[in-house]
Amino acid sequence: MQILAVDLGTDLFPALALGVEKPAGNLMQRPPRSPEERLLNWRVLSRSYLFLGPIEAMAGLYGYFYVLKSGGWQWGEILSPGNIFYIQATTACLGGIIITQIANAFACRSSTELYSSSGYFQTNYCSLPLSLKL
Repeated sequence: MQILAVDLGTDLFPALALGVEKPAGNLMQRPPRSPEERLLNWRVLSRSYLFLGPIEAMAGLYGYFYVLKSGGWQWGEILSPGNIFYIQATTACLGGIIITQIANAFACRSSTELYSSSGYFQTNYCSLPLSLKL
């Protein structure tokens, strides 16, 4: 159920929001992308799997183990799926994933501008769909 929540809640809605944003003002002054350039290149894949992926994993695991440790759990102790601390820990893990997905959506609003210059309520261009930037 939580995997479905991550897929639908944190990928679908931010991707739709990014898809309807107005393009950047200087978009037509940029040179076109080379036809030989691949959409999934080393830069995109390394950003996704070597940078953003570990950050998202750390956020989820930190929330999971923080809740378990604050509830008195000891390393090696087996918890049943119905245990309240286990349920709270998996919810904290989901929360960490959702927060990092939303941060990723804000980070990919522009491939050329910093978030601070694009502003919270302003719209900008995102060069790749959100699902390709994860």
